[in-house]
Amino acid sequence: MIADLRRCAAACWIAAAAIAFAAPVGAADPCADGGRLTPLVTDGIGGTGRSGSDPDAEGIGGTGLLPTDDGIAGTGAHASAGDGIGGTGHADGDPDEGGIGGTGASREADAGIVGVVTGFASICVGGREIHYDPETPVSVDDRRGATSSLAVGQVVEVAAAGDSALSIRVRHEVEGVVAAVDIESNQLTVLDQKVSLNATTWTESPTGPALAEVSMFEVGDRVRVGGFRDERESIVASRVESLDVARDGMRGVVERVDGSDLVVSGVRIGGDDLPKMRVGERVRVAGRWDGATLQAQSVVVQPKLPFEGRIERVQLEGIVRPSAVEGRIDIGGIAVERGRSASSLQIGRPVRVEARIRRGIAVVERAAPLRPRVPPRRSDVPPRGAVPQAPGGAAVDAPGARSAPGVEGPAARPDRARVERPRAPKQVRRPARPQRVVRPQRPQRPQRPQRPPRPERPLLPERPNRPPRR
Repeated sequence: MIADLRRCAAACWIAAAAIAFAAPVGAADPCADGGRLTPLVTDGIGGTGRSGSDPDAEGIGGTGLLPTDDGIAGTGAHASAGDGIGGTGHADGDPDEGGIGGTGASREADAGIVGVVTGFASICVGGREIHYDPETPVSVDDRRGATSSLAVGQVVEVAAAGDSALSIRVRHEVEGVVAAVDIESNQLTVLDQKVSLNATTWTESPTGPALAEVSMFEVGDRVRVGGFRDERESIVASRVESLDVARDGMRGVVERVDGSDLVVSGVRIGGDDLPKMRVGERVRVAGRWDGATLQAQSVVVQPKLPFEGRIERVQLEGIVRPSAVEGRIDIGGIAVERGRSASSLQIGRPVRVEARIRRGIAVVERAAPLRPRVPPRRSDVPPRGAVPQAPGGAAVDAPGARSAPGVEGPAARPDRARVERPRAPKQVRRPARPQRVVRPQRPQRPQRPQRPPRPERPLLPERPNRPPRR
């Protein structure tokens, strides 16, 4: 009897575990509506065996619990030279080297995605859900970053193997001081670059992600902008965020090279020992802005192919622009051939394309109009300009809020009344045009009388013959 009860209990435990761990049939795509606005935070770091409160301690992979004996997350075994760390896929001692989670064997990327982060399931980019872990290599404008720096609205380049990210690059089009705010045209000016905001531009508020408005920024604010350039070289922003570091930089296309005279996307670049560049190349410049010239401290020529051409199949998002390469167009900063999708790749149109690298050329195989989705607003985000309130109604200090010297509390800046746009005057109806007057018909011209026939000339008399000369 006891043995039967034990077998029944074991069978029930196995069935319950299968139900708990099995993926639900027809589960909804977490990226279908854009995804969450912020990453899902848990106590333990799943898949690494590290506790959320003590990231340096070893633990049991997937739980975040601490074992009695330290070991490699997910296996409990000690690492040896050359082995990968199970559960993370990173080779021991080399966190930037990719591997297959759970085995430590190395793997190569088979897909590349360039697009805007619309939310988090793991991460939603280009309508796809890409999984990542805290150990995934992240860079921000060619500087080392972390997964905690990922945010909604950023433009990222993701090298993936299947649905797992091997590396994530965050890129910005411009960073610097706001020189002008134009509420009428919904534009900012940063480093002489026009930055347009729209209904899908994000920023960071004291309580989390929020849709950005031009009135949130002032002249003198230091910001960095992610987005895509349009056919006029203006930046259509997908995210504008505050920048605490005094740093200036931009990405753009070389428009003129004449000795020391270098112009990138309309901005004059100065500095010593500038690298040799050609018109049409895409570069990233970092330095100091003096109000008229960006004094370059570093200039990096960007690769002509996405992911340096190492990945055969790529997905790109961007605005279709003319390319400096004859016979091609530019999408997201990459020169591509139209392929069979010429009709849907019109200049100025936001698109998402799938391309394949063939003989060093990105050829579009499929294209579709890009219709950005606005994730649902969070219920805990207060209206723009409102001061966060504690449960008792008192104002609370918001993380990262700027306070005036000597003033306590969240006095980042005084609330400004929103400037309402003047209403357009009512259109005045034009008076009806008078009917055209019918012109009278012209009288017929009288026929000319026929000319009388000319009289025949009389015949001249014949001349007499001259007598012969003697």
